[in-house]
Amino acid sequence: MKIGYKLIAEAHAPQGIVDQAVRAEEAGFDFVEIRDHFHPWFDSQGHSGFVWSILAAAAMRTTLPNPLTMSNPRSCASTLVGHLG
Repeated sequence: MKIGYKLIAEAHAPQGIVDQAVRAEEAGFDFVEIRDHFHPWFDSQGHSGFVWSILAAAAMRTTLPNPLTMSNPRSCASTLVGHLG
């Protein structure tokens, strides 16, 4: 069995998420995963860092396997394309 750690992108700034990935590895977790949200669920959360950059930064600071990213293609894909285009 492998046990992972869930990173919450909407609740923390990008640097804090990367730090959490490092701490998860240090604590012995087998992997981390993160959801891809274009915008925070609530204004009080206040964050929605670009998840792909966060994953790259976490990969540079850990030896964990490739982090798993989940997204909702119906709501995210078109906004992401518009955001990048």
